[in-house]
Amino acid sequence: MDTANLLNKLLPPTQSYLTCADYQSALKQGLQLAQEATHKEYILTLEGTSYPTLADMSLLTLPYNDVSALEELCQEYEGQIAAFLLEPVPTVQGLILPHYGYLEEVSRIAQEQNFWLFFDETTTLFQASLGGAQTLYEVEPQLTCYRNLLLSKTELLPLPLPLQEESFADEMLTPEQHYDLESLTAILSGGLERLARQQQLPLQIHRLGTLYSIYMSERPLEDYADYGLCDPKLYSRFCQELLEQNIQLPESQFTTNILPPSITAEAIEEFLQKTELACSRCR
Repeated sequence: MDTANLLNKLLPPTQSYLTCADYQSALKQGLQLAQEATHKEYILTLEGTSYPTLADMSLLTLPYNDVSALEELCQEYEGQIAAFLLEPVPTVQGLILPHYGYLEEVSRIAQEQNFWLFFDETTTLFQASLGGAQTLYEVEPQLTCYRNLLLSKTELLPLPLPLQEESFADEMLTPEQHYDLESLTAILSGGLERLARQQQLPLQIHRLGTLYSIYMSERPLEDYADYGLCDPKLYSRFCQELLEQNIQLPESQFTTNILPPSITAEAIEEFLQKTELACSRCR
């Protein structure tokens, strides 16, 4: 399958593209388009995210997975919100999963309040699912950002240009390869959860597609504000026990991990065997 046909299979249906100088420029240009189109000023973003180039814009922050907070801001700034910029599944400080129906509710409110939904799928476009979180959760944003590209399912963008295929080369997998990698990620995540239960270790796995995060916490995290629930000393000890067996995990548990495409089932099995010993030593 050639690259162009593969792109058509992997990407959500796209009518227009805009190539920007870099990732931050793409975000800002997309938001400026939203402000111009809606004739509104304020931009919603998630707490725990940082966009340095947007410092001169009118930003309002709210927690993830909190529909009530969104409704309250919409009421307070009624008729003044131009766009909601968010990672549909946050990954910047570890993977946080959406509550059931959260993204659908966000989309409904955006339509009712007449502001643009702007998804940053720089991490999730090829990893959460083929076609991104928007395909997985069947939620359609007005704009999508992927690295330095803006993508739209309609003709919102003023300068539709040929899509640069090399922009996707380092992440592109065939559907078959994505399925295999997602399956191995599920095996790894399920194995870690099983070992943690057996050893009564407060370990949480957040997984979506080929993405996963490991947290030392009694319960799953719902927002970045929940990071205080995590035990950094226990995670550090867990990492040290694995390092002694030549397995290196990220220094911080607030990291979104992606298995390399070259990973094998045998390597996953070896990792889980060594993890069993690490879990027992961390009890």
